[in-house]
Formats: sequence, structure tokens, C-alpha cells
Amino acid sequence: MLPTHALMESLSANLHQFLQRIDGDLTKPQKKFLRDGMVGLVRAGRPIICEIARKIPPRGATFPARRDRLETRLNDESELDQAVRESLPALWAPRVRDDTPIILDLTDIAKPLAEKMDYLATVRDGSTGELVNGYWMIELYASIRRKNPIPILMHPFSHEEPLCPGQNPLIIEAVRQVFRHTGGRGVLVIDRGGDARVLMEDWLDQRIPFVVRLRGDRDLLRFYEALGGAVDGVETCRDGQWVRVEARVLAEQIPTPHRWRFLAKSKGRTEVRTCQVGWVKVRLPGRPEELTMVVSRMPGRQTPLMLLTSLPVACFCDARRVLRHYRRRWECEMYQSYYDPCHTFCHMEVLCLGRVRAAA
Repeated sequence: MLPTHALMESLSANLHQFLQRIDGDLTKPQKKFLRDGMVGLVRAGRPIICEIARKIPPRGATFPARRDRLETRLNDESELDQAVRESLPALWAPRVRDDTPIILDLTDIAKPLAEKMDYLATVRDGSTGELVNGYWMIELYASIRRKNPIPILMHPFSHEEPLCPGQNPLIIEAVRQVFRHTGGRGVLVIDRGGDARVLMEDWLDQRIPFVVRLRGDRDLLRFYEALGGAVDGVETCRDGQWVRVEARVLAEQIPTPHRWRFLAKSKGRTEVRTCQVGWVKVRLPGRPEELTMVVSRMPGRQTPLMLLTSLPVACFCDARRVLRHYRRRWECEMYQSYYDPCHTFCHMEVLCLGRVRAAA
């Protein structure tokens, strides 16, 4: 295994090639700020100004001078962050295919000791589960390759910020922005919390294919065929009707005759797991689009996994593809790294947002 410092030096050297593809229209001081900031962030491993300044190659400048230069550029009201954001889609958008999972993750930037940062809000720390000061974050990843999803958008926001439209409108705009860059390619994948009615209606209106995990308390419409009967000795067959039913109740009624075995890592070991799979055609109340709820049951778990998708599901292979899309959603949790160039820039983008200053 390579020593950590050698790995960091190699990664920081590779960042120069990455920067050459996104800094074409920037001024020389802006290019220098990007290079020093990203190299320092990679070496420091944390988005803290003082630690980044210590890790920047001196080149004859003292530590206070490097720190002051970073703070000046971060507080500068230039369009640096916007210019770099606009150049990034040209790197990742051509690599997205029709079946590429676009993973949406809602996370937080916990700042439990912060008191004077702009528009601090109350967030739930994902590491401890406690309510602390901080900011919410919308993250979108393109799962182009397994084990290394590409971060394509990170947007911090605060409910305490004036004119903040709220979480759902921000999610809608972020998803629309990404799918505009891809030309409609990709499949949106999101965990529980993404099954808000306003979100799914917008994805249906925009014709964005999605796979979302249901919490179980959402009402769906299922088509029940009516039983035939005899009137005056003549057999008749009446049409069925769409009946409103809660998702968790419907999941208990769906048979799961198909078995799927897959490899999963648990506590550092790889093991074979088996689940039973079934599906049923459903609709959202008030919507004409036909959707599919895929249900997966595993031994030892009382609550089944419930996925709602707009992808066509006509056989077990289609249902398995939906489950695989959702499994790849966990890649953004397992493989987030400050040392990926795109991910590193996303953290630099957080630093550049003067209205939040979440990492300063």
C-alpha cells in the first residue's frame, strides 16, 4: 500500500490536468486560486481555511499571506464559481447513458460549534443523529462506474436564508438542471424522503425516469378486476376499477415468487444474500401515468423494500434492473472522497459561496 503522503502528492499532481479543462476563460489570479485551493484541500482532507493554507506549497509566500489570499478570493464577489460550474457539465454529461443512475442524496453540513455563520439552520447530524447548527445539502451523482460515482452537483442551502423557496423547489430545480445537461438521459434514483407528491408529479411532467423508495404511508391506486357473474343465466364480465390503497398495505398483498441472489458486503466480508421479488402496476391518485411498485423481501426483515418507478417492468429481469439501480444508490454513501477531483471542486464550491461560508 502506498504511503498516504505519496498518494496525496500523486493526486494533487493529477489535479493540474483536471484544472486545465475547466479554467479556459479565467484570469491568471483565479487560476492560481483554483490550483492552490484544490491542492491544499486534497492534502488537508478537510475544508478548513487555515489547514488548506498550511498545505499549499509556499513558493516564497508566508503562511499568513497564503491564508489571507485564500480568504480574499473566497469573499470576492466575482463570477468565478459560476464560470467553473458552467464548464463542469462538458466533462461528465457526455458519459451519461439512458440507463445511468443519477443518484440524488440529501445530506447536511453539521456546524455544531458555529455561532456567527450566515443563516445557520437546525439540521440533523447524519453521524450522530443530533440536532445541531449547520446547512442542508443537495447532492447529485452520476453512477457511471461502479464504486466511483461522479459528483455532478452539490448545492448547500439554509431554510433561514431570506427568499429561500424551500427544500422541494430546490430539489426540483437541481434535478431539472442536471437532466437539461444530459438531454434527458439517465434514471433518477432517490431514497426515502424523495417520495413527496410534488416531486414525483414534476418528474412525471418533465418525463424524467425515476426509482424512488417509498416510506409506506403514501396512497396509490391499484387496478382490481371485477368478478364475473350470471344475470338470468347469462355469464357477464364487468370492468374492474382503480382502488386507493396504502403502499405498505399493498406491499403485503403482492406475491413475491421470484428469487434473486446477489453479493453484498457486510462488516468487511462479502456474502451471498437472497431476496424475493414481486411487482404490481399502480398509479398516483389523480394521475393517468402507469407506474410500477417493486417489492423485495429478505429473510429476517419484517418490512419489505418498496420501490416506485416509472421504468417499464414487464418481467423479472426488469424488476431486477430496478433493484440494481437502487442498490447503486448506496455508492454515494460508501465512496465519497475528498480526493476525487470533481468532488474536491464541489467542496471548493461550498467554500466559494459567501452567503453560506459553510467551510470557512
